[in-house]
Amino acid sequence: RAGLSRVLFEPLGQPIADDDRVSLRILQKHLSKLGHTVDTADDGTSALSLLVRDAPDVAIIDWMMPGVDGPELCRRLRQKTEDRYVYMILLTTRDSTGDLVRGLDSGADDYLIKPVNLPELEARLRAGQRIIELQRNLIAARERLRQQATQDALTGLLNRGAIFDWAQRALQGAVRDSGGCALLLVDVDHFKHLNDTHGHPVGDDALREIARRLAAPLRPSDGLGRYGGEEFLIALPHITRPELRPRAEEIRCAVSQAPFLVQGQSIAISVSIGAVISDREPRDTFEALLACADRALLQAKRYGRNRVVVEEETTESRGQPTSDGQTT
Repeated sequence: RAGLSRVLFEPLGQPIADDDRVSLRILQKHLSKLGHTVDTADDGTSALSLLVRDAPDVAIIDWMMPGVDGPELCRRLRQKTEDRYVYMILLTTRDSTGDLVRGLDSGADDYLIKPVNLPELEARLRAGQRIIELQRNLIAARERLRQQATQDALTGLLNRGAIFDWAQRALQGAVRDSGGCALLLVDVDHFKHLNDTHGHPVGDDALREIARRLAAPLRPSDGLGRYGGEEFLIALPHITRPELRPRAEEIRCAVSQAPFLVQGQSIAISVSIGAVISDREPRDTFEALLACADRALLQAKRYGRNRVVVEEETTESRGQPTSDGQTT
């Protein structure tokens, strides 16, 4: 009967598979003394299912198992765990060069001849752990580079290139689903005056707080990024034309409804928003829609700021500012 053992190294989880129950118990006892936890499975098929469901860092797998043998298990596990690397060691009584080559070609990283020498096993596990730690460091470094490539350093939002990519995918999805997708270009009112009066550190703190307030009313499916300077770009997929203005006003109010407390100072800050929606034809490119949103933003600023203008609405529907700064 085959067995599978999960050994919870800190920080590794390492399974063992062996068809010799006595050997398995010896390994279990030895590993338990080292402070590890052991699970078992009855055959290679069960072992594969467990390994795929909760992929470990290091797997020690017996060559001969019912259902799925060791090399085949290695091969299948490699195919099913592409998102992370599992360090695999084959256990076998076979010692020919041909068997060694076959085992390594199946995806195994190392090879142990039975009966297992426990100090040698521990040494192989330590070697596997070093490989896994190296992999984790590489993954962490890759993630840091990915964040640097897509994240705005000041606000933590998507940067210009990343929000452009996100918005274009949202627009493509809207065309495919025959739905609507809106772009909102948001500009902080009188931001230069804020910087000149209170200094750039206060301006930076204000931008971070504005980013937080802009994100608050958004849905998980919405996109938000820093367009540049004091401007932000928001993409709202799955939205209809009648819904656009209320959503844009909600976002505007989220910024201006309360003063900012920045470095002990209370500062009133508002934003102007130019909005456009693509809900008709796939002829609307991202660049064309962004230009429309920019024109609408300019109109919002000409009307006195702290308001929303939706492109393609008539001049009458845009109206004049109300007492709270909104357009009618």
